[in-house]
Parts: sequence; structure tokens; C-alpha cells
Amino acid sequence: MGLVGRIRTVSVTYSFDPNIREAEDVIASLFKEKNNEATKNNESLEPKSQTKNKHIRAFLSDKKKAMEYGFENIQKRSADEKKNIVILIDGDRGLEKAIDRAAESKDIKNRIIFKVLDFIHVTEYLWKAANIYFGEKSPHRLNWVKEQCLILLQGETNIVLNNLQKLVQHGKYMTAKHRVIKSVIRYLSNHTTMMNYKECLARGFPISTGAIESACGHFVQSRMERNGMRWSLKGAKNMLNLRAVNKNKDWDTYMRYYIEKKQVDHKILTNFKKAA
Repeated sequence: MGLVGRIRTVSVTYSFDPNIREAEDVIASLFKEKNNEATKNNESLEPKSQTKNKHIRAFLSDKKKAMEYGFENIQKRSADEKKNIVILIDGDRGLEKAIDRAAESKDIKNRIIFKVLDFIHVTEYLWKAANIYFGEKSPHRLNWVKEQCLILLQGETNIVLNNLQKLVQHGKYMTAKHRVIKSVIRYLSNHTTMMNYKECLARGFPISTGAIESACGHFVQSRMERNGMRWSLKGAKNMLNLRAVNKNKDWDTYMRYYIEKKQVDHKILTNFKKAA
């Protein structure tokens, strides 16, 4: 079988230095405005240069296990149990529930100070609404989306929801178009607790899942979904596990573990034969 269509959950843990930004810096970076330092450095959404000690692991069809692994890694790497945790996710409700269950089972829930909805996913929903209202060729879409993004980053989510409601109320739309805009309203309404971007920027936290999206691309897709490739579930898991060992620079540790395990297994087998 291929991996297309199978749920892959990638757990990425890393440390970062706070990087305080203004909402306008993010807008400039996101929409590539010229003559702006934020655009040159491209650090407003997720300061990659400040991402440290990244650790990655991929799981197939097991969201809770992926979250538990991520929390275990955090506990191992951080002796300071008071160190805060910020979680970045893409809005999958199943993933959010898996995070809550895993955090409870690992007794780490009290360290999670923010669950942040990936801002790039939010902008994609806003573009969807703009395309329906203005039309995909309209020059007005860009300014409208930029304005809504800025309002969100300034902490005024309710204003954006009201503006979306106005799109539904204004003019005559086909039912299908109504449904699209309402789906955007529903998506944002369901995730308002994870959209405190104003405080995230003020405290220097990342607001996008760039590190995770990048991992999904180069770690999973580029290796596992090449033309003509077919994988059994066991083979796919083994390959992803070995890639994780290599990417995390744990190869020497893994080989020591593997050799010791083989030696123990061989000793047990030898003793069993003698006893027989």
C-alpha cells in the first residue's frame, strides 16, 4: 500500500528563544511587503534561526501516541519541571483532544500555557471567504484578507467574525456560497480559545506550525511517497523510525541499544537450547 490517504501525525519538539514582534511585522512578512526588515529576516511567524534542539518522530494513525511521545521527549530534555510549553496545531479537533488526553496521562497539563492555532491555516480560511465574496480575480481580495489578518493579530477575533457575518448578509448569494462563508465562521468560532495571537506576539511565541509542516514534507512525504512506491504498514513504520533516529542524530545510541539487545536475545536463546 502507499501512504496517501493514511493519517500521519508528526510530533516535533523544540526549544526557542522568545522573539517579540508587532502585528504589523507579521503582516509585512506574511504578505511580503517591500523595504521591511521583517520581510528580509522572515522571522515574524516562526523564528527558525532561534529554533533549537529539534526532535522529530512520525506515527501512522495514532495521534495520542504521537502526543505522548512528544511530551515524554519534553520531560526527558527539560530538568526544569516549571518550564512552560507552547503547543502549535493545525485545528484538527481530533488532534486537540489527543493532546489533552496525552497531557493528562503524562501529568504535564499544568505546564501548557498556550495552545496556538496555526496562523497560516487561519489565513487560508480567510482567503476562501474572500474568493467567494469578491471573486478569485478581484484585486480587492488582498486588502480585505490583510485587514482581517491584522485585526486577528491585534486580538479582535470578534470583529473578524462580525465582518464575515456581513459577507453572508450582504448581497444575494447562491446557497453553496453561503455554506462556504459559514464554514469559515464555524472554523474560527470553534477555535477562538487558540487564537490569542496578540499575547503570543507580545511574549515572543511562534504562531505557525512551520517546523511541523516542513517535517511532514521532507521527513515523510519526500521519502515515503515517491512515484511507484508501495509500503506495508510494518515497513512504513520501520522506515519512519529509522529516519527519525538519523534526523535526531541518535544513530550511535540506537546502534548500541540494537547490539546490546541482540546480544541479550542471543544469550537467552543459547540458554534455552541448553535447557532443552
